[in-house]
Amino acid sequence: DMDIEPPPLPLEPQFGTAIRAPWISNDGLRLYLCTIDYIFVTARDSISAPWGPLNVLPPHINYTGTQNSACESPSGDTLYFTSDSDQRPEGGYGWYDVYYSVRSDTGWGPVFNCGDSINGPGQEWSVGISRDGSMLLVSSPGLEGGGAHVLWYSNKRPDGAWGQLISFGDSVNIDWTLENPSLSPDNTRLFFCRNYYTSAEDLYETHLVDGVWQTPTSLPSPVNDPLSYDIGPCVANDGRTLWFRSD
Repeated sequence: DMDIEPPPLPLEPQFGTAIRAPWISNDGLRLYLCTIDYIFVTARDSISAPWGPLNVLPPHINYTGTQNSACESPSGDTLYFTSDSDQRPEGGYGWYDVYYSVRSDTGWGPVFNCGDSINGPGQEWSVGISRDGSMLLVSSPGLEGGGAHVLWYSNKRPDGAWGQLISFGDSVNIDWTLENPSLSPDNTRLFFCRNYYTSAEDLYETHLVDGVWQTPTSLPSPVNDPLSYDIGPCVANDGRTLWFRSD
């Protein structure tokens, strides 16, 4: 339903006005945040414990250029993020690509490009992952490049690789600049932000009905504040908590 209780609460402590694109881990103990250049993480010992200090991820992830979006796999061992591929030693397929790093006992390992099934000649600007790990969500012009940022998903194949991007459909991708896709835990509700440089109400959701994604609707007040830009939605694994960034 559309009832929102309690009203949106500010994160404590605040980490600065440049923070955006929040992503909460499946266990709720790690919160990833981005600026226009770097990816940070803060952690807590339990759901009821306070958040610790904000730590920047290592430089082989936060390489020269821009890192815009990050999400963690359900097991917590893989980090997906978008980065300026022109600046990265791993190479790329376009202006921005989706990359990943696998965590071991010694920390985050080498960075790899997600490949040409995910990345095209355009700009893969934001990335998310379903709570069951079966779908990678991407904001991109698509594998042919050009045009608007719209929303796509890729299904994980039996061999663990990601399949070709699939559009969320014309009912969803009807406008420019769709970003920060996030699925509910049952994969039937998609949240995202739309036209967040020009729109007064920026957060939207759509429902999957009989295999078809419906026309998106804007989230009600007090989430979408008419006086602020509300961006970067992320639905927690409990299915009842929405993280987002607002002015």
